[in-house]
Amino acid sequence: MPKEFQEGLTDKERKELLTILEERGKIKWFKKWKEHMAIPQTLNPLSINKKEQEKILRYLLLRALINQQARFEKVRELSIKLVEEFSDYLIFEPYKISELKLFEIFKTSAGSKGSLLYKVGSLGGIKPISLFAYRFKAYEGFIRWLNENNISFYDLAKNKLVNGKSVDLFKFLNDHPILYSGWGGK
Repeated sequence: MPKEFQEGLTDKERKELLTILEERGKIKWFKKWKEHMAIPQTLNPLSINKKEQEKILRYLLLRALINQQARFEKVRELSIKLVEEFSDYLIFEPYKISELKLFEIFKTSAGSKGSLLYKVGSLGGIKPISLFAYRFKAYEGFIRWLNENNISFYDLAKNKLVNGKSVDLFKFLNDHPILYSGWGGK
């Protein structure tokens, strides 16, 4: 026989407890998500400001392109360094970035030959810095296309998701003539 008896919670207390747990869960999930996605401190993924959401989507696109066949911890490091160095130029006008400075940052994260980011032997003879360069150029070209056509990436993604399915957004990004060269596969 138990020495102590514990009474159950009232419906009101249960609701309060669940609300507290839900809030704590959300806070921890957002923190872990932000750390996993390597969102720099200068970007706010929880903002409802449309310009900030545009920045996040463009940043995540660049990160996704770089991430193909790469070591994720180095992708995190490189992505953050790029944003810290180039800030809004990286997001809105990457074609104005000096390739020399871009490659210097690449080498600080990926090593002099880039082997810390991309495994050299598995690339079929392509040098890691060349792989990074053509993926960055795909990103750069896509951002230029958005700018020249006065298209918001946020609006484009939202329309694909609202009017279709996530498959439509994936297919659009995967098959886009400019981005196509940047992907490492499906």
